[in-house]
Amino acid sequence: MILSQYGLRVLKSAEACVLYVYLDDAGNLTGGYGHLFARNSGVKAGDALTQAWADTTLVSDSGTAEHAVIQYTPPGVIFNQNQFDAMTIFAYNVGAAGYETFVKNHMQLPTWRFDVVRGLPQWDHKTVNINGVMVAEDDAGLMNRRVKECAVWCGVPLAIQ
Repeated sequence: MILSQYGLRVLKSAEACVLYVYLDDAGNLTGGYGHLFARNSGVKAGDALTQAWADTTLVSDSGTAEHAVIQYTPPGVIFNQNQFDAMTIFAYNVGAAGYETFVKNHMQLPTWRFDVVRGLPQWDHKTVNINGVMVAEDDAGLMNRRVKECAVWCGVPLAIQ
């Protein structure tokens, strides 16, 4: 299974497209649709990016998220397209390790369909670097994103462009 075109549009609506490299709240070099650059990538904060690069990287990075969903979803859990899209959008945001942790805590048979919807809103915090100390903070933007993911999971159509 792969992310649907609708899922990709929801993902784009959830991620701001920033056409330059910046340091995110956790101190990571970031750009495009939330793409994280490796420290040794040669880019620096302020470097310009193109829309074409951002669009291509979004597709590549969403493939990485799809792979995490396929790899870490337990045997016996069969997603429909909406559910796969929601989990891929979520994994894109939290990364493979975050998705693996989510699965361990919120995707247990036989109640996994309900556990996912109950679990997503709990992931409404971001990690912020404050004077070298990583601190978790609630984030309204992440809560809005989790609501979108729950809507996609449940098959509720979203008004997106």
